[in-house]
Amino acid sequence: MRSLVVVVVVAAEAIASAQSHRFTFEVDQSAGKEHPHIVVRERGKTIARIDPAPGGSTKNMEVQFVAGDNLLATWSCGTSCEVGVLHSPRGRELASFSAKVLDLSPARTFAVVFDGTAGEPFGGGRLDLLDMRTGRIISSSEQNEIWNVCDVRWERNRITLLPCDSRTQPIRLRIKHNTG
Repeated sequence: MRSLVVVVVVAAEAIASAQSHRFTFEVDQSAGKEHPHIVVRERGKTIARIDPAPGGSTKNMEVQFVAGDNLLATWSCGTSCEVGVLHSPRGRELASFSAKVLDLSPARTFAVVFDGTAGEPFGGGRLDLLDMRTGRIISSSEQNEIWNVCDVRWERNRITLLPCDSRTQPIRLRIKHNTG
């Protein structure tokens, strides 16, 4: 059975929806376009109403289904700043982070996330590999020059982050899990 994966970008007054093989979600902006909520339904019945950023603005939020029918919501919080939250379809928060999601694995099981040092876009920081089924960090390492990444390649047990220029060496991360 194939799963449908949809990325929804919420802008201005748009109301978006998407579905997995079991659940659907809709972005409800009735609370205001700067602070939308995610409404999750199973067989047409509302099972969760998620406020991804209590008290904060989520303008231009992107929401998508990832592994385990979990919902990943990300949005900008300013220059060189991105925030994300991972929820189960029933609304339980699995992870939240103030970091940039660099890429999702092809099966949407893992995410490479960069947490920059003190908001410095051109400094070093921590590179984490998150399991999208649980929200847990399964690999972490300190890296420099991560801002220079233009492409991420997923292989069986390795992730390669390719730089935008030829002067910088690629960053290769070996992991114990199959990233498929």
